[in-house]
Amino acid sequence: MNKMNISKSDFSSFVAFFLMPIYSFPLLLINIYRKSYFSIYLFPFFLGFCSFIYLPYSNDDRVRHYERFYEISKLGGVNQLFEYLSSNNLPDSLGYLLMYFVSIFSNDPRIVFFIATTIPAYLYTYIYLNLNKHVLGNLSNKMFFYSFILFLCSLPYLAWFSGLRFGFASGFVFLGWYLLNKNKSSLKGLSFLGLAVFTHFGTILVLIPLICTIYFTKLNAKRLLWLTLPFFIVPKELIYNLITMLPLPGVIIKKAFDYLMWEDMLVTMASSAPILKLILLYRALWVPLFLLYLLRRKNEVGLNSSYNFIMYLFIVRNLFSSSPVITGYYDAIILPISTMFLIQEYSKNRISKRILFFILVYFIGFWFIDIYKLRDGFIMSNIDIENVSFVSIFLKEIPNYIPEPWK
Repeated sequence: MNKMNISKSDFSSFVAFFLMPIYSFPLLLINIYRKSYFSIYLFPFFLGFCSFIYLPYSNDDRVRHYERFYEISKLGGVNQLFEYLSSNNLPDSLGYLLMYFVSIFSNDPRIVFFIATTIPAYLYTYIYLNLNKHVLGNLSNKMFFYSFILFLCSLPYLAWFSGLRFGFASGFVFLGWYLLNKNKSSLKGLSFLGLAVFTHFGTILVLIPLICTIYFTKLNAKRLLWLTLPFFIVPKELIYNLITMLPLPGVIIKKAFDYLMWEDMLVTMASSAPILKLILLYRALWVPLFLLYLLRRKNEVGLNSSYNFIMYLFIVRNLFSSSPVITGYYDAIILPISTMFLIQEYSKNRISKRILFFILVYFIGFWFIDIYKLRDGFIMSNIDIENVSFVSIFLKEIPNYIPEPWK
């Protein structure tokens, strides 16, 4: 990127954000429409503040991480921390190391979520701007804005606000892929991928497509994708039984059980709630539509192809399509990468402005669904006068969670 000069738009974004981080959202959008890259880079910090003030439901993973934070804060030192991680069988523990580090300076677990949201959001944004820097500069203000909103709607908000570790790890996956594929920096790329696995074991699933993209460039990914389509109807119990027959370590078998045999709350509730069935159908519809586009599109060969990585991501995703947990992890990675890919397709006149706008409207629906799930936490946190200013947000006492479970 070219060196940024401080314009009036940049200055107004900075002042508004510094005074009222949460309520600077409209001005940030206005200045992004004016192609303010500085305002785009403020967005990860805006999301970090949203995560900081968010009030979780009592059954959110976030509440469990609050409890874990207070347990870790009582430990006497690093040795006790590693004993704690070992006794609780927590090998993917970077998030817990972050908790320990934060607990040295503060007793506020929300700081952990601020950091674990801001860092991956910044990495996503940095890669989005760098992958598309030649594309974005040639777009009109309107298409520049549409492209950013499309990217914004593809981000994994539930993983950042409601959970912790996978959302944190997803940023390292993204950066590792970027360094390996675009900068050809193998050591750095592999290091960040290792950091991702050390943060959340589920990200190891992304290594399979990445290895195929790098080392098996002559494979016909499109043909493999066709072969995996029947797995949409294969029950997860059968897949789990096949995995247990393989000579794999016990920890892998246990994780396979957790990911494949766990009953998804939304799927269970949808059996008696028609509106939830429609929501699940809406969220799932993008998969066959995007697969259709990939299968009709001409193959690309080479290491630097986002197309190949997306193809292999879908190949492995299809194998585990009966598991809501695994497909949810994959979607958190596939959606942002697919968004960047579609923007590049538009710049090469492979898709029309009308189709890109249709995708934008569809993804805005995704965003509304995620916000609807988090609605009570956002409403209760944003109507609090103590969450208005930068200073009062950090001086406010740590609030309780919402006692009712998600409905």
